[in-house]
Amino acid sequence: MIRLVALNQTQWWSAPSDQTTLDLEGAPAISLNLAVAKPGETMQRHAPYSQTFRLPFTDRNNKFFAHFYEVTLSDGDFDPTKKTGVLLYEDGVEVIRGSMQLRAVRLMAEVYEVNVLGDAADLFAELGSKLLESVFRDSTTTPVSYTTDYNYVSTAANFVLSQTLTNQICQGDNVPDGTVVIPLADHGLRADGQPLAAQPGYGLMDIDATETALVPDMLKPTFRLRILLKLIFQEAGFSYTSTFIDSAFFGSIYMTLGDGLDRLAATNANRCKAVIAAAITFPTLTDGVGIIPYDTDDGSQNEGSYDEDDNFSTASHTYVCPIGGTYTFRASVHIDNTGSAGDGIIRIMRGNVSLAAEEYEFAAIAQTGSSHTFNLEVESVVVSGQAIQVQVLTPGLQVTPKVLSATFECLSAPGGQVLVPQMMPRIKQKDFVRDLCQRFNLVIESDPDNDRRLIIEPYNDWMGAGVDAYWTKKLDLDKERTLSPTSSLKSARITLGDKESADIGNEYMAASLGMGFGTYDQDIDDDFATGELKNEPVFAPYFVYTIPNLYGDPGTYLSGLLAHRSYKVDGVGVKPTSQPPKLCFATGIQAINDTLFVDGTAFTSLQFMSPYSVAPATGSAQSLYWNSTDQPFCFGNGTLVNQSSADPMPLGLHRSYWSSYLADIYDADARVFEAHLHLTPSDIRNVRFNDRFHILGAAYKLTEISGYEIGTGESTLCKFLRDIDRSSFGACSSLPTQSNSNGTVTFTNADGSTTTNPGQQCCESFGYTYDGQNNTCRWNNNGHGNPGAVPDSPTDAQDPLTNTSGPGPVSPVGTHTTTTAEGSGSVTITDKFNLTAESTGSSATDATAPVGTTIRLDENTIGSGIVKVSSTTVGGSSGTAFTSKFETWRFLANGRDASVSFSKTSGTTLTSGSPGTRSLSATLTGGVLTFQVTGGTNKIINWNLEVDMVRLYATNEVEFRDALLTEAGARIAGVNDRVILQE
Repeated sequence: MIRLVALNQTQWWSAPSDQTTLDLEGAPAISLNLAVAKPGETMQRHAPYSQTFRLPFTDRNNKFFAHFYEVTLSDGDFDPTKKTGVLLYEDGVEVIRGSMQLRAVRLMAEVYEVNVLGDAADLFAELGSKLLESVFRDSTTTPVSYTTDYNYVSTAANFVLSQTLTNQICQGDNVPDGTVVIPLADHGLRADGQPLAAQPGYGLMDIDATETALVPDMLKPTFRLRILLKLIFQEAGFSYTSTFIDSAFFGSIYMTLGDGLDRLAATNANRCKAVIAAAITFPTLTDGVGIIPYDTDDGSQNEGSYDEDDNFSTASHTYVCPIGGTYTFRASVHIDNTGSAGDGIIRIMRGNVSLAAEEYEFAAIAQTGSSHTFNLEVESVVVSGQAIQVQVLTPGLQVTPKVLSATFECLSAPGGQVLVPQMMPRIKQKDFVRDLCQRFNLVIESDPDNDRRLIIEPYNDWMGAGVDAYWTKKLDLDKERTLSPTSSLKSARITLGDKESADIGNEYMAASLGMGFGTYDQDIDDDFATGELKNEPVFAPYFVYTIPNLYGDPGTYLSGLLAHRSYKVDGVGVKPTSQPPKLCFATGIQAINDTLFVDGTAFTSLQFMSPYSVAPATGSAQSLYWNSTDQPFCFGNGTLVNQSSADPMPLGLHRSYWSSYLADIYDADARVFEAHLHLTPSDIRNVRFNDRFHILGAAYKLTEISGYEIGTGESTLCKFLRDIDRSSFGACSSLPTQSNSNGTVTFTNADGSTTTNPGQQCCESFGYTYDGQNNTCRWNNNGHGNPGAVPDSPTDAQDPLTNTSGPGPVSPVGTHTTTTAEGSGSVTITDKFNLTAESTGSSATDATAPVGTTIRLDENTIGSGIVKVSSTTVGGSSGTAFTSKFETWRFLANGRDASVSFSKTSGTTLTSGSPGTRSLSATLTGGVLTFQVTGGTNKIINWNLEVDMVRLYATNEVEFRDALLTEAGARIAGVNDRVILQE
C-alpha cells in the first residue's frame, strides 16, 4: 500500500491534525531515484528525488490544492511557489520525505503532476540566490536592516585583543569567542602609498610614526568559517551533525573580509562641523601665522554646527584626533580685504605639517578681487592625539582684513563600528557551500530520523563510517548484470584549483606557472576519456610574506614575522585592489621578539594566519592549496615550514580529500557494475551509500538506485563502483575446517583458535550462509531443526570454496543459486560456471575451474545440464592455428549409481577450418563429476566449457533411508513427529 502524506505549508513539520493524506491513482506509478555521489558527476552531490507522478482530481486533493485548476478563483491556502512537506510510505515504511512541487495540472486528464525532492538537495534550493550577507539581516524591521552583533570598533586595543581566540571583540554578547580576528596584513593603505615596513625607528617599529604608521582602519577582519556556515544552515531552516565541521581543524579556518572594498565599511563617528558665528576681524598673527577662531560647534546659532564625539575645542579652535586612521577634513574661509593688494594663504595643518593649502592674491579694497572664499578638502592618515587646525598667513597684506565667515568639517573619521555583514564578499550562499563541498569533498545527506538535520562529512570519513552489506541474495538473476570500464565516466584532464586574483602575489605566480598557484593538473591516459573535470572555486590562494625594511624586499629586520599582502603595484607605490576572498588557518600566537606599534599601541605577539594548518608546518600538515608540490612565498622561512623536517611539504587538498575517491573511477582496475536487485521499502528507507556492498564475492560502492517503482515489487537497477580501497580480497584470515551436524561450519583462525562466527564477509566468501540472528556461519540454513546429512569437512583449506558433499558453488566466477524446498528439505542448486583445459594429443584431458574446486555429486544428488564447448587450435606439429569448433552437449549424472548419461544436442555444429574429431566425455567417481576433452594427435588445443548445471540435493532421502513405512509408502512417525527408523 502506498500512502502520500502532505503537511501544512505554513508550518514545515506540522501536527497530525494539519496533515492531509492525498488520494493516489488506482495503480500509481511512483519512481524513486537515490544517489549521493554519482561517478560521472564528480563535483556534484545528490539527494533522493522522485520522477513526476500524478494525483487525481478528487474532493480531498482539490481542497488541498485549493482548486488550482480553476483560474477564476483567487481564494485558497495552497501556494505553488512554496514548498510542501510530504512523507511517502510503502507498506507502512517511510521511503522518502522531502518537499513536493506542483509541476502542472492536466485539465483533460484531470490530474495534478507533482514530484518530491529529498531534503539534502532542498538545502541548495533553499539557499537560492541569497548572498552571504543575507544571514545577518533582521527581517523584522522595515526597511530590512542588519544585525549589529558581529560589528566591532576598529581600535588598536581591539586589534591586539582579537589575536587571542578566547577573546571576543564583537558587539553582541552571544557571539562566540574568536569569531572575528584582525590579522596583521598589508592592504596597500599606508598614507604615502608605500608598503608597510619596519626597522628600528621607522614604520611599524616607530611609536611616533605618522606617514609610515600602521593604524587600525588599515586592517581588515577575518571571519571564522564554521560560524558563517552555521548561520547559513540556520537561515535555511537546517541543523547539522558533523565531526569534521565541529573539529578543531575546521574551526581554525578563517575567511578574509572586505576584499572587494578599498577600506573598512563602518558607521559614522567622530565627525564635526565648527563655524564662526559672526564676522570678525583678522585673528592675531604670530610670526605671520594666525588660527581661524572657530567658536561654535553646538548648533546654538542655527547654523548647522555639531560635534558628534566632543573632539573639537572652541577654546583652542582645534580638532584632536581620538584614534589613528584615515580622516577627511574640509575648510571654507571667506576673507574681505580692507587695505592694499597682497597675498593671503589658508591651510589645514596636522601639527606642523600642512595637509592642504590655497594661496590667493587680493586686490585693493573696494576693487574687483578684493574678497575671496578659500575652499580646502583633504584625506589623510592621522595617528591618535594629533591636532588639526586651520591657519591663515598674510605675507603680502598691509592692512588687517576681515573674516566674514568660516567653517571647519571633519567629514569622515575612524572609530565607528565596522559593519561586518557589509564586509562579506558578494558571493551567493550556494556557491559558498558548493566551494566547501568541493574543497573538502563533503557529502551532505539528510538524517533518516530528522530530515531538517544534515549529516556532513568528507567523503573518505563518510565512507569509513559505513558497514558491510550483503546483497547477493537480492540479485535478480533473470536480468542482465554488466561490468564495464569507467572510460565514459572519466575526463581527459583533471584541473582542481582556486580562483584568479589581482593581488601582487597571485598575479606573479600565475604569470610564472602558467596557471593559478597550487592547481592540481593531471592529464588522463585513456583514449576514450573526454572533457575536463574542474571545480568551481570562490576563494583565491592565500600567501604570507616578510615585512620589508626601509629598503624594501627582500630585506627585512623581522625575519620570523610573516604577514599577508593583498595590494597590487601602482607605479612606484601600492594600492588596494578588488579580489576574491581567501582562506587561512589561525595557527596560534606567535612571539615577535620585537616591539611593534599600531597607532602608538605596542604589541609583541600576534595570531599567525597561514595557508597551512600548523606552524611551522611539516608533511603531515594540511594545506589549503590543491596540489602538494607548489612552494609559496617564504616556503624556506622557519615560521611557515619546519626546515628540519624530512618531509616539509604539507598535504594538498587533492591528496587528502580527492585522490582515493578519484581512484575508484580513474584507476586501471576501476569497474562499473550494474545489476537489478530486489529491494524492499525497508532497504530504500535504510540504505546508506557509504556501506560496503558484497555481491558474488566482490566489494562495491553503491552509487545510484535508479527507478525504484514503489508498490510493484519489481527489481531495481543499482549502479556500483568497484571498491578498490576496501576490497574484500584477502580480508578473511580464517579458514573452514569442520562442517558440523547442527548445520554450522567451524573456522580455524590464524592463531589456531576455532569459531563458528568468522564474520559475515568471511562466511559468505566461502559460499556459506551467514545466520545474523545467531551470529554463526552455516553450511545448511534450512531452519534450526535437523539440517540433514552432514557434508564432508573441507579437504583443501587453500581453495576459495569448500570441498564438501553439500551444495556449494563450483567457482566464484559465475553464478550460484540455492533453493530449499520447505516441505521436503531437498535442495536445488543452479550453477553457471566455466571450465578450461589444454589438450596436447588424442588422450582425454580433465577440464577444471581455474579458481574453483571440484564438482561434488554425492549419492544423494543428481546433476543435469548443458555444456557449450568452444575449442581452438593454438599449436602442435599437426595443428593449424585457430582451427575452431563449437558444439553443445547434454548430460545427466546420478550420484547414487555413479553413472553419467551424455549426448550431443541436436543442431548444427559450427566450425572454422577442418578441426576434425573433437569430443567431450564425463565420469563420476568418488562423488566427483569430471568433464574430459579429447583432441587430435600432435595438436595443442585450448578448450572452454560453459556449463549450466542443476543439482538436486535430496537430503531427506539420506536421513529417512531406513524409515519404517506404511502400506501406502508413507513414513511412520512417533512422539513429536519423529520418524521411526528400523535398526
